Order: sequence, then C-alpha cells, then structure tokens
Amino acid sequence: MNIKQLRKDKHLTQQALADMLGVTTRTISAWENGQPIPNGKLGMLHIIADGGDTTIHGDNNTSIHGGSNNRVEASNKLIEEVAAQRKLTEKALEEVAAQRKLAEMAMAEMAEQRKLTSNSQMQLNALLDIVKSHSK
Repeated sequence: MNIKQLRKDKHLTQQALADMLGVTTRTISAWENGQPIPNGKLGMLHIIADGGDTTIHGDNNTSIHGGSNNRVEASNKLIEEVAAQRKLTEKALEEVAAQRKLAEMAMAEMAEQRKLTSNSQMQLNALLDIVKSHSK
C-alpha cells in the first residue's frame, strides 16, 4: 500500500498525518510521490494502518507487513521514539528553567541598580540644595 492510499483510507489530510509523524506536509508529499520512507517512520505508519495485512515500503526496499509480531515491534519502536522525544522535552524544560532563573537574577540585579541610582539621585539633589543655599 502506498502512503497516499493509507492516508485517504484513514480520512487524514497531509497535515494531520504529518503532525502524527512529526514531519512536514512537504515530507508527506514527497513520500506520496515515491520518495523512500525512513525505517524509523514505518512503525508509526504501520500502527496508523492498524497493523492489518498492510505492507508499507520504507527506504532501502525494507518493509513492514501486517501481523501481530509486527504490530508489537511497531508499537515498541513507537514507544522508544516517544521515550526519546520525552527525554528531549525534559532537557528543553530544564534549559528553560535555567534560563528563567538567569532572567530572574538579572531582573533582581536591575532592581538593585535602580535602587542605587535612585539613592544616588537623592544624594545629588541634596548636595545641589546645599550648594544653592550656600551660594545665596
């Protein structure tokens, strides 16, 4: 089965399928026009195809054919991919938290600088008042 037929059978738009697979619509279009499908995406496509007696061809002329063992294998590959994506997400969240902490520290430093500037301005105004009162 080709990917276009699978997509149409499942009533999916290119965008919906692209979102499910984590690729662009341009990639889906390329696959539908005969470009090889990476082996890493075959398992996900097989799950979308409900793992029936569907054969989906990947790169290097490899394919996944329906059957319970292949469904388990495809599911395991999908679980591994999700786990890898989760690790990447966790790393990104840690980096965001670190950046937020740095931003909070910078804001605290700016507040302290504002306070010092305000105090300096008040002292300068007091000195100017003294100079004005002595110059009269």
